[in-house]
Amino acid sequence: MFIFIAKFCFIWYDNCRVDGREDKMKKIIYYLFGMILFIPIFVYADTINIDLSCPEKISNFETIKCDLNVNSDFDVSSLKMKVLDSSTSKCSFTNNDSKTIEIGDDQILTINGISSGNNKIGEITVMSSINDEPKKNKTITISDIVATKSDGTEVRGIDVSKNVYVQSVDNSLKNLEVTGLTFEFDRFKNEYNIEAPESLNSVEIKATPNDSDAEVTGTGIKTLKPGTNTFKITVKAENRNLIKSYIINIKKPGETVVEKPTGKGDNYLTKFVFLGYDYGFDKNKTDYLIIVDNKVTKFAECSDNADRDDYLCLIDSAVSGDLDNDMKMVMLFNDVDILKAMEENNNIKVKDNELGGHDGYLDGELIWKTDKTGRLVYNATPFANINVGENILKVIVKADNEKDRIYTFKIVRKDAEGNAPVGEKNKDNDVMPPETGNTIYVVICMILVISFGVGMYFFYKKTAIFTKIIRRKALACHLIKNKCV
Repeated sequence: MFIFIAKFCFIWYDNCRVDGREDKMKKIIYYLFGMILFIPIFVYADTINIDLSCPEKISNFETIKCDLNVNSDFDVSSLKMKVLDSSTSKCSFTNNDSKTIEIGDDQILTINGISSGNNKIGEITVMSSINDEPKKNKTITISDIVATKSDGTEVRGIDVSKNVYVQSVDNSLKNLEVTGLTFEFDRFKNEYNIEAPESLNSVEIKATPNDSDAEVTGTGIKTLKPGTNTFKITVKAENRNLIKSYIINIKKPGETVVEKPTGKGDNYLTKFVFLGYDYGFDKNKTDYLIIVDNKVTKFAECSDNADRDDYLCLIDSAVSGDLDNDMKMVMLFNDVDILKAMEENNNIKVKDNELGGHDGYLDGELIWKTDKTGRLVYNATPFANINVGENILKVIVKADNEKDRIYTFKIVRKDAEGNAPVGEKNKDNDVMPPETGNTIYVVICMILVISFGVGMYFFYKKTAIFTKIIRRKALACHLIKNKCV
């Protein structure tokens, strides 16, 4: 376009010069070239943009899952990028076909075959780390983005980063006091027995959480009656999932007055998570069936970063419920109170660690780790052995009206050959046991055999009748022919 205009101007100038209008035409040409300089020249270039869609906040030691979106003007033959995390956590990528790619120490992720347009191509998973500081942002960055086109040319993208706020899971108290009474407080001790004089009719319970964003309930002015007065102070961590209770038993002299229990009866669990098992928990549903591999030998309480494929891990930060101050929870595994058994276990050895905290060892195996503040940074505490075949976990939730709600988990461990011996059909999960399935197969086979036999009988009968008719017709024809002869 520019060349055409310039050529036209020069031809026009020559014609005007011949006619004696040279000066006037020079001015016009200058004006034209000046206008051309202000005409924008548009150059189209291929672009590619990366976007991360992450949750705004997570709990400490919780896995982060971010959607990875690619918007490109062209079909991408190969896409390379560096995935960085502020705490150098372990990362992985899962595509839309549920195929997972572990991102190695070089932090380079390569993805092939991406269509043009705006597409969600998968999910970036960032594991939790002991380096993740609560109440601070965890930053996930995608950098060094290089997209290769089908012709081999490369297009670079712009770096992108997302901040995810890490909520604290600290559910401990900094201090606890009862006005008018003295006792020694230890934030790791959960129950206290205190003697009160007969003249003391009321006390005020004061509590301060170790984390200012934690929620404390159960404090305030309390009336004392003769006998044992039990008060429960509940601490919910900043993430509101991890709950801890402190029990204060105040014994007052005098005649005990027995009162009928009252209360709302809030005895529902709202969350109960086993790591790696999506079994569709519903607080109104009380019976479940979970089948585990033969290598899963222990039932344990774990944090998200435990990474124990030989444990059936109950996530300690993902157990919650509609709990009031007087609710209690008991867990029985094969009829053994596992929480009580762990409290009474004297085989746990405690050692100092590199974080300034302590490590807990059970039979020489690391089961928990704390930092210098006492915060639990790693947990994989085994409760009980899982036998081959059926194991029963009962979670008994006791409300303040003393009515129990029992959640039953039938845990079936496969044998060495990979078979899962289930005794009976689980109605809630619609799992068919081998015995029932075999019976159905036998019944179906019997029906098929009987149907085949009946069909053959009628076929034979109809065939016999048809043959008899044919023979009669043949005989008649023969007689007629003989008569004609």
